[in-house]
Amino acid sequence: MLILRGVIGGLWNHPTFSAMSGAGVGYFFNASAAPWRRWGVLLGTLALAIVVHGFFNTPIVNANAFVSSIIKGVPVLLLFLWVLRWAHLRERRTFAGLAADVVPDDLVSPADFRLLATRRVRQGCAAKPPGEPDARPPAP
Repeated sequence: MLILRGVIGGLWNHPTFSAMSGAGVGYFFNASAAPWRRWGVLLGTLALAIVVHGFFNTPIVNANAFVSSIIKGVPVLLLFLWVLRWAHLRERRTFAGLAADVVPDDLVSPADFRLLATRRVRQGCAAKPPGEPDARPPAP
């Protein structure tokens, strides 16, 4: 039972439920959003933690305890990947806004910020041989 509940299921068990509800508490106290949105996120993450806890305690997949624990962890993994992507995009928008206000235009132009905004554009610029003219149309 220690291996099953502590090691195999421990990755997405009670620490995950606490993290879900804790993220809502953190958002509630730190966000500058409207009160109804802060309360909605707080109650929504608590409800999500309760629902996911109930999902892990249901006998939906009980063929093998190891397989059951892994299958029940897939939704939590997908949720984690979605939150990670959302946080990455939010952080990128935040830093782009801060950099546009703080960095003078003579150091980094607004066109350079647009070129550095996405990984695909950066990789395209890096793949271009030095001295070759830019094939992209100028940014508006």
